[in-house]
Amino acid sequence: MNMQERLFNEYVERGFTPEQAWGIVANNQAESGLNPGINEIAPVVPGSRGGFGLNQWTGPRRRAFEAYAAERNAPLDDIDLQVDFMMHELNTTEKAAYERLKAAKTEEEAAYAYSKGFLRPGHDNTEHRMRIAASLAGGEYDPVQYADLGVGPTRARAEAGIGFDEDEDDEYKIKTPPIFAKQHAALINKLGMDGRQAKGMGTALALLGQSMMG
Repeated sequence: MNMQERLFNEYVERGFTPEQAWGIVANNQAESGLNPGINEIAPVVPGSRGGFGLNQWTGPRRRAFEAYAAERNAPLDDIDLQVDFMMHELNTTEKAAYERLKAAKTEEEAAYAYSKGFLRPGHDNTEHRMRIAASLAGGEYDPVQYADLGVGPTRARAEAGIGFDEDEDDEYKIKTPPIFAKQHAALINKLGMDGRQAKGMGTALALLGQSMMG
């Protein structure tokens, strides 16, 4: 059993639907590469310790996680501990995120809810997480279906097969075109890429797609 399957089973046992479970796993993969012991290499907040674990808990939430682990005399990289703490947050300080996640009907909706509601990452790459979720479940992400969520291209651009990504500097970056989307997601999963690596590969594929289309 690989890490994706182990976490998927953990989440289903905690009461999530398979679709919701894949949405959470997709976010874990985007955040940490599914490494429960990883510490953020280049913290977004200068001088901070950065995020830690599957969910990259940061700041006050990281300190709360560490206190939770200390009370249970458990190592910080323990997967069961991290899932327990995730559920603790969802049932206490993150109840709104829990309700939002439990309302999700598809893997993509769950990935969106978990990213936007629970994780709230400093760099918003939510659509990338939705693509991973679709791939993990054996499907293919449809940018048109989710265009109204505001995480990718507008509906008109999605229907035309034109994508873009907006970063923190408000500059538009080209994104993996639909003809490469499935291969992109599959490679991300196979190689265990983190968010930066996946985005770099997506840009390369987008440039290739542009050249092919003229």
